[in-house]
Amino acid sequence: MPVVVLIDGMSASASEIIASALDEKSNALLIGTKTFGKGSIQTLAEIEDGSSLKYTIGKRYTPSNKNIDKEGIVPDIEVAFNLTGYVEDERDNQLERAKEEVVKM
Repeated sequence: MPVVVLIDGMSASASEIIASALDEKSNALLIGTKTFGKGSIQTLAEIEDGSSLKYTIGKRYTPSNKNIDKEGIVPDIEVAFNLTGYVEDERDNQLERAKEEVVKM
C-alpha cells in the first residue's frame, strides 16, 4: 500500500523516528520540510529546594542506526507550507501534493 508522510519543522522526537522508520523500512515518501531534529531522550528531576534539573538519558535512532539529533530528517520532496493559501482558500498545499504523489505510487 502506498504511504506518504507529511513532515515539517514541528515534527520532533518520536514522530521523526516513526517517519524515518516508514521511509527506511516501507519506502514511504516523505513530503514537507526538514524536521526539528530531536533525537535525545530527556528526563526531569525535582530537587528539594523547588528547582529542577533536566538532563539527557538516551538517544533515539532510526532503524538504520542514524541519530537525527540536531540534524532532522530531510523530506524526499520539499514542499513549504503556504499559510496564505491555507488562510485565504482553505487549501493545504502539502496535503494536496501528498494526494498527487500517492496516486502516482
